Amino acid sequence: MPGRCSPSLEQRLRELLDRPATRDLADGLAELVRELVAELRPLAVLLAGSLARGEFVRGMSDVDLLVLVERPPGKWERFRLACVRGVDVQITVFGLREALESAAEGNFFVREALEEGIVLYEASGLDLDKLIKEALGQPRPKEGGAGSEQGAQREQRER
Repeated sequence: MPGRCSPSLEQRLRELLDRPATRDLADGLAELVRELVAELRPLAVLLAGSLARGEFVRGMSDVDLLVLVERPPGKWERFRLACVRGVDVQITVFGLREALESAAEGNFFVREALEEGIVLYEASGLDLDKLIKEALGQPRPKEGGAGSEQGAQREQRER
């Protein structure tokens, strides 16, 4: 199923990661997302966790990606680990319906990723926002992620 990376994936990541501690991760993360899209043909790839919230601390934080595919992955396909510029990238793979059900049942990581994660890739015609709203009963906030009000306040303190 063809889809699209968010408008200019590299540009989007550069904007999100435009802080001293994260600026050098943009190109490597963009390449990793392209590799995941080519290999897994996902429905969506979301940036989650501390990096999406604007709370990333170099040397202490990792990067979290939630990859949504059509069917639940096999036992050995659920988790992957990659490294970008010396930072661990934890890749978690869920089937789309499985993720929505898991979030509704209280899986904190999946729920937070779906509600507040930053969509880096979405398959054409998916309408992830609508599916999340139907499953969780609330819309996703407008994407701000690391650029959100709270993240912006932290960025000001860092500079």
